[in-house]
Amino acid sequence: MLGLDGQGKFTSDYLEVVSAAGVIEIAGGRQGRHFTALWVGFSFANELPEPSFVLSEQMAVGTLVLPAALFQSWLAILSQPAYFRIGGDGRGNAISSDITFWG
Repeated sequence: MLGLDGQGKFTSDYLEVVSAAGVIEIAGGRQGRHFTALWVGFSFANELPEPSFVLSEQMAVGTLVLPAALFQSWLAILSQPAYFRIGGDGRGNAISSDITFWG
């Protein structure tokens, strides 16, 4: 988790967030030959990029960029064991505090 001032841009291999207020990386287990992760950025920008899913040789990574006002809510969910899903075009990328939600 990274808290930022909301003035600058955050850039990583998988995620770019303008007016970044924070970034969370949720690392998952290995699924087949891929390690999994969900990168979530929080931004003060008026226009946010679409969610995405990237599959490389070793990584399966989903991304989301959400309004900065949601940062605290996501931290509350992640203060306990959490689960995430990624895939498709990224529109289904999400987290949950209850694994049965994905059932």
